[in-house]
Amino acid sequence: AARVEVIRNGQTVMSLPPRTVVADKQADPQRLPFTAEINLAGFQPGAYLLVVTVEDRATQKTASQQTAFYVQ
Repeated sequence: AARVEVIRNGQTVMSLPPRTVVADKQADPQRLPFTAEINLAGFQPGAYLLVVTVEDRATQKTASQQTAFYVQ
């Protein structure tokens, strides 16, 4: 399952419910296609952190990636 969170000043300001990620028949099992939409309309100007965490339920392992973005 994949979780998406947006963090500002150490506080989670938005999160999406966990979504299933299908890993079948991927050419590179280290990379999984995943998309999500985030409505930024209510976000105040400033710096944010986008965090995507994927959990392999079979092994109970997780992997996360994060990137900064700015709302003007």
